[in-house]
Amino acid sequence: MQAEQNRAEPDRAEPDRAEHDITAAPAVTAERLAELSAGPAVPTAEPVYRRFARWAERDGGRPALLTGIGDLDYAELDSWAGELAGRLHAVGARPEQRVAICLPRSPALVAAVLAVLRAGAAFVPLDPEWPKERIRAVLADAEPCAAVGDARTAALLDGGAVPVLDVDHGGGRPLEPVAVRPDHLAYVLYTSGSTGRPKGVLIEQQALANYVDHAARAYLSGDPAAEGAALHTPLTFDLTLTGLLAPLVTGAGVRIVPDGQGVDELAELLRQGVRFDLVKLTPAHLRMLEHALPLSFHTPAVGTFVVGGEALPTELVRPWLERMPQLRVVNEYGPTEATVGSSAAFVSDPLPAGPAVPIGRPIANVRQYVLDPDLGIAGVGATGEIHIGGAGLARGYAGLPGPTAGHFVPDPYGPPGSRLYRTGDAGRYLPDGSVEFVGRLDDEAKVNGHRVSPGEIEAVLQRHEQVAAAAAVVRDVGETRRIIAFVTGRPGARPEPEAIRAWTREVLPGYLVPSVVVPVEDLPLTANGKVDRSRLPDAPVEASGPSAPPVTPVQQALAGIWQEVLGLDEVGIDDHFLDVGGDSVATLLVAGRAARLGIRLESRMLLDHPTIRSLSAALEPEPEPEQDQEQDQEPGSARPASAVSAR
Repeated sequence: MQAEQNRAEPDRAEPDRAEHDITAAPAVTAERLAELSAGPAVPTAEPVYRRFARWAERDGGRPALLTGIGDLDYAELDSWAGELAGRLHAVGARPEQRVAICLPRSPALVAAVLAVLRAGAAFVPLDPEWPKERIRAVLADAEPCAAVGDARTAALLDGGAVPVLDVDHGGGRPLEPVAVRPDHLAYVLYTSGSTGRPKGVLIEQQALANYVDHAARAYLSGDPAAEGAALHTPLTFDLTLTGLLAPLVTGAGVRIVPDGQGVDELAELLRQGVRFDLVKLTPAHLRMLEHALPLSFHTPAVGTFVVGGEALPTELVRPWLERMPQLRVVNEYGPTEATVGSSAAFVSDPLPAGPAVPIGRPIANVRQYVLDPDLGIAGVGATGEIHIGGAGLARGYAGLPGPTAGHFVPDPYGPPGSRLYRTGDAGRYLPDGSVEFVGRLDDEAKVNGHRVSPGEIEAVLQRHEQVAAAAAVVRDVGETRRIIAFVTGRPGARPEPEAIRAWTREVLPGYLVPSVVVPVEDLPLTANGKVDRSRLPDAPVEASGPSAPPVTPVQQALAGIWQEVLGLDEVGIDDHFLDVGGDSVATLLVAGRAARLGIRLESRMLLDHPTIRSLSAALEPEPEPEQDQEQDQEPGSARPASAVSAR
């Protein structure tokens, strides 16, 4: 009982409901809208590591990291982080220095993040699944003083000019937590950039502390019967920080879902009855969970879904609130430059009108405005650009003073010297002062929560020996969102789509690889000579060669599912899942649809058996001898053709 009381003090304060209450009286004046555009003022939060360390000292036996095969308590995690911080300090990790982390999702990853923060330095996440060229480019730009890896990922860091520390190698002397200033760097996150290379967003300690403090107060209930949060997304995706750090500053645990499993394993944990206080995900993840769980699923397995990364469709929320009326759903908005989230809206029944849930009002110590081109407050219902200021604002972009000055502008509504980040997102005020997201003002897009800048993809495509010019667009096809690339050929060269696409996989992270490459004679241009994306042709994803039609009931059912999910007119049993537009999101959608037809398959099977021919062979049982079938079946009974399972 004492442990639970400790958990409530001082980090488990009741959330400030004004922070996300969107039922205030209508506002009609610019002055009132400006007031509603500022989040509540709360005391400055302590650095994240200090708050974690207090829990380790106060109640070190409390479970911190849960894996299903061995847990780590707060004292053990703190000891690991302290030892690694000591080794990092010995090779130069200090405030304002950067440390690259290249590790799979694991307890070691969490220990490395905490070790870097304990040393006062800033962590730079690298995804081990990135192409090696991408990893080297980020290392060269970030200029870290050291890197942390393991036996597998150390090879990805070879050839760099920095020492690589093995996260599992102990022996160092623990380092006392280093004092940091609010304006010291906490992490550098690389996002897709319109210049053709990834941009490093510089996030400071006070910005990280402010967001984590908000998430801890507003999203976690402290339910002792639930695990704190599920960690199922990569560290290079900033929404991961919600489920990673908010529990660890409140004495809660973090369930780590291993790499390669993600939402698939999360759904399995929910089916097994594991309860979570908080799950952070994108709308695509939420849709995947809906398909992966049975229609009858209604147990109180999750306290709060915090959904971010892209617009949240109202109809996507409805079935969850109907099945789990006690569930809290939060629509959180915020670009990487505003430290994970800058505004939030709690969704309730009845659902708000409109196709998408509003993005609400600013979180504590953050200002978020909808402004016209002259930086005036846009009136209710008028479309303007969303600008963000306050405690969550990034320092800028690493080594890019021009883009920093262009996106971070003086704040006419804040204290002297304060800045606003121009998001490039269009929004409008609703009568109650909350904000509705309208869309982008440029060609940037979100794909499964990841920021996608067509300019970066185009710059890579134009490096290919067959490509003279390129244009990339994001389009909704079937139930998926895809990147379509149009290319023209160099003189004497004929672009080969599959060769070009295969080459991009060696250069770009998976979420930036085009689903299809379409050769064209010329790219349509506007009057001022820019590519006119609105005039680019339709580009249906089709099979690259002849393929036999589906024959068996299972093959026919799978073909129908592929057509619906991938937006295809027809599917042959030899078409390759990835070549016709499939991706990790589509695997879960297909698996969920199949389950509702009685076909039990794991989403990972689609990667091991990427054609309907091979998948159906893995799913359908070997024919039983006729005599045995007659003995096993009741007279007049028939075995459903689609009710099969993987062997």
